Order: sequence, then structure tokens, then C-alpha cells
Amino acid sequence: MYFSFLRFVLLVLFMIDFRHLVAQESDMQLYDLFSKQDYFTLNEQYPLLKKQASKQYLLLTEAYLNHFFNKPEQSNENIRQLFTEYSDWLPAENQVSLALMMANNASNMQDYATSASINAQLIEQLETQLDSFSLEMYKHKHKLCVSLESVLPIEVIYGKKQTKIQLDKDTFGLLTLPVFAGKEKTDTLNFTLDFGAGFSMIEEKYARIFNIRTLSDSILIGNPYGSYDYVKIGVAEEIYIGDILVKNVIFLIAPNRIVDLYPENEMNAILGMSVLQALGNLQIGRSHLLISSSKQRKRSSNMLISQSSLFVQAKTSNLSLCLHFDSGSNNSHLNKNYLSKSQKEASSFLTDSILMGYFGGMQKIEILKYPDFSCKIGNKTLHFPSMYIEMADYLSGNISIDGVLGLDMILQHKKIIIDFKNMYFRTK
Repeated sequence: MYFSFLRFVLLVLFMIDFRHLVAQESDMQLYDLFSKQDYFTLNEQYPLLKKQASKQYLLLTEAYLNHFFNKPEQSNENIRQLFTEYSDWLPAENQVSLALMMANNASNMQDYATSASINAQLIEQLETQLDSFSLEMYKHKHKLCVSLESVLPIEVIYGKKQTKIQLDKDTFGLLTLPVFAGKEKTDTLNFTLDFGAGFSMIEEKYARIFNIRTLSDSILIGNPYGSYDYVKIGVAEEIYIGDILVKNVIFLIAPNRIVDLYPENEMNAILGMSVLQALGNLQIGRSHLLISSSKQRKRSSNMLISQSSLFVQAKTSNLSLCLHFDSGSNNSHLNKNYLSKSQKEASSFLTDSILMGYFGGMQKIEILKYPDFSCKIGNKTLHFPSMYIEMADYLSGNISIDGVLGLDMILQHKKIIIDFKNMYFRTK
């Protein structure tokens, strides 16, 4: 499932004005990677490029890389230094983009008071420049942060070094795991495992079981296909995943059903990225989830986080792709951005359409049929005997998304390893 609180539309203004700042060859190479939104390659090449780049470009690049590769505190330090030392060098559009990033970093650190303050200033500054809908979404983002100002940061207390959780499937065929309301484990509910959801979510009729305290209502959220709906926001003081205690869990509370397609389909609750990321190191098998508190071996990063969503680098023979990892989607697929990147013609594929249901509504999506697609993640080659390309507009904000890795990818492998500390993703 996809949930987006802010489309981050102004962040891409960075690309527009970067070219006016370029001074030398290394800076030009940085600009080229930024303009392609190729942050994986930028991260790989930066150790060499930074030797010749000017200081302001180093700070600007590090602000973005630290933002994407799960170092929000360092990113905000980079931004503060840019504002302090190079405010005259930065065009107004860049300053807005960096302020938005700073607010997002504060949210990632669960410093919602700082995020709310920055968003309030941006709303005042941009009120006459945005269309009514974009302005409304900013206001809902601000309302969300204000609602969460008094909530303590999420805290994970491990019962032992490794916890193994049995996985099941819901009526949509997605992976679920039992979540308990207390250590006595008398009250439990199966949560859908969903890396595509920013926050965890629950239907209102089940919120009482987990003692979820409502903080605010009428928060507008949406999915990348452009459907929107209202939720309440709340917090549970504690939940248990096996013997792991997770404290201060933020929930979106759906007044009705989370996905209302057919009466026989149920999705009562979702365990989203805010909790999954806090758990640290995860190994997802076909029938179990292994959570580890042990320190992992340092590896090169091949995944990043943007807008509380997880993206993985995949490579073909000549392309570096950015794929959204979404365990709440049954099928892996490519997006139409892949067509332009690969320079393939849409006319060379068969056309079709599919119905896709998400929180906020159902959409009919035009697709192209793509047989026999392969790519490599890390050292492992993934093969899909059939694939399709979605031709819908996908609201991806500041990341150029080439496709989605869904549940079918997980089921192809013995296990998927996700290391949030080292930002590393691999299959076995």
C-alpha cells in the first residue's frame, strides 16, 4: 500500500537552479547525477567527486545523500551550514527545497514540533504561489505534525538477540503477522506487513484493543495514483511483536475499511515503515519474519528512504534502476519512467488494463505487457517470466521510480534481508 502525506513538489525546484550554480567539472558531474535523480550512482561516485568539488556543492550533496540514506540529523546539519555560510549563493527556490527537506528530516527523527514549525513558515511563505490543492495538502501535513508534537519517539525493547515470527496471509494474499496489545498476549490482531505504508494503520473498530489514543481527526492522506481520503491520527503506548516491545507507535485510524473492495476481503491493520524501520534488521522468508538486534557487518548501501518509503537499486546490463519495495503489492512491475530511461517504444508492447485497489479508492491502470524481465540486486539476479509496465502517473515526489518490487519477489527467494542501519538490501 502507498501512503503519501506530502508530494514534496517543490523539492524538484532544486534541479531547475542547480545548473546556474555550476562552476567546475566535479560540480557539473554532481549536477548531472542530480538532474537524473540518480542518487544511488551519486552515492557511489561521491567519494571521488568530492575531492575536486567546491565546498558549497559538497554540503549540498551531503545534505541530499544523508537525507536519502537514513542520516537525517547529519542532513539537517549540512542544511544549517548552507544557510549560515552560503545563503547568498542559494537561490530562493533552493532555500525552499532545503527547508522542506529539513522539515522532512525532523519528522524522520520524530521531532514533530520542529517539522510543524518549518511547515508553518513555508505555508505562510508559499500561500500565494501554490494551487489550492497543494496548499491544502501542506496544511494537512502541518496539522499531522502538530498533532504529534507531544508523542515520544518510538522505542524498541528486544526480548532476545533474535525473534522469529510466524507469517500468514490475509484474504488479499499479502503477508501478515500477529501483533499483541500487551505482554500477556490475550488481545491480538493480524497485521499486514507493508513496507509501502509510511505509518501503521488500523480500522477504527479495532483501535480500542490496542488502547490507541486519538490525537486528531480529518487528516487527508493519499496514494501515488491520486486518490485521497480522511483518517484520524492516534498513538498506542505499546504493542508486542513476539517478545519485542515497541513503544509510542503512531497509527492512522481508518473510520471504515482500509481497503473496501469486496465483502470477503479483510485488511484490519497494517504494520508500516515507521515500526519496521525501528526494528533494525529484518529477514523475511516465505513463512516467517526474523528480527535481529545484533550489529550487522558493514556493506555498501543499495537502498534509500524517501517520504517514508523504501527504494532499492537494481541493475540491468546498461541501466541503474530505482525500485520501490512494497510488500503490500502482490505483483512486481515497472513504471512508465522505465520506458524513457531504457529508450523502449510503448508501441512495441501489447496493451491491457488492470484494476488496483488502495486506501482512498480503486483505479483502472493502463499497462503494457513485458515478457521475460531480469535485473540484478546486489550479486543476485532476479528473473520475472512476465512483467508489466504501468502507464499511470505515479506521484513520486523527488525520486525517479522505475518500478515496484512486490510480494511475488519475496516468494521467489528463501529470504530477503533488510538492514536499515547500513541501508542494505539483498536476496538469498
